[in-house]
Amino acid sequence: MSAAEPLLKSLLDWWRLAGVTSAETDAILAAPVVKQALERDRVPTPTVRKARPVRAQEADETAGIAEARRLAAAADDLPALEAALRAFDGLKDLRRGARGPVFMDGVVGAPVLVIGEAPGREEDEAGKPFVGASGRLLDRMLGSIGFSRTENVALTNVVFWRAAANRPAKPTEIATCFPFVERLITLSKPKLLLLTGGSAAASVLKRDDGIISLHGKQLSAVIPGLTEPLHVMVTLNPANVLRRPQDKRLAWRDLCAFAAWADELSVPRGQEL
Repeated sequence: MSAAEPLLKSLLDWWRLAGVTSAETDAILAAPVVKQALERDRVPTPTVRKARPVRAQEADETAGIAEARRLAAAADDLPALEAALRAFDGLKDLRRGARGPVFMDGVVGAPVLVIGEAPGREEDEAGKPFVGASGRLLDRMLGSIGFSRTENVALTNVVFWRAAANRPAKPTEIATCFPFVERLITLSKPKLLLLTGGSAAASVLKRDDGIISLHGKQLSAVIPGLTEPLHVMVTLNPANVLRRPQDKRLAWRDLCAFAAWADELSVPRGQEL
């Protein structure tokens, strides 16, 4: 409705009371000058876009997880699993800002598998996990207890694509990636898992405990395809240690506990830096 129409109607009503006929008032309304003024002053009706039904979104997410499970289960080795990950067509919003999946790095079949949260800008550019500042810190931390990605460690993340602006991964994105993570663990058959950060801990351990209550403890996880529960330890995310240097003390305690546990389990360690 035009903002001027109520005023015009009020004026016409007054004219009718004064004796002006309906035909005359209709002629006034039909006059080109009046019609142009009304159209110019008319407020357009806003277009209301319908939100996508929540059920449709949930159906897409469920289908994405099912497809990830199908592709991961069909992979018989790590190269086939990486190929399946690259062929995966889900998580379009997550993949839109990434160059490609960041699969893994290190020694295939290593006794220690480190799992982090998600790749950052440098990881996305290199196509390898843990190559940024936090990755370099992790290398120094592991090296201090005799572990290295060139000798006895493999590394990956619970999310394989870098999100735009490095935003945190959504729960549905983590859940969709996890069949590939789980299959990677099964095919790698590590003796020890080291989980860095809360997202990795929650995904693998299926627990919602805070990382402060989990880190440095001897834990276990049941992984499909492995005959026995896997030994797991949680530590702080190296990126968080960079932001909070006061947490280095906690991270060092975790590393010492991890090294002692590795010795108990006869996991070979190299020369300490």
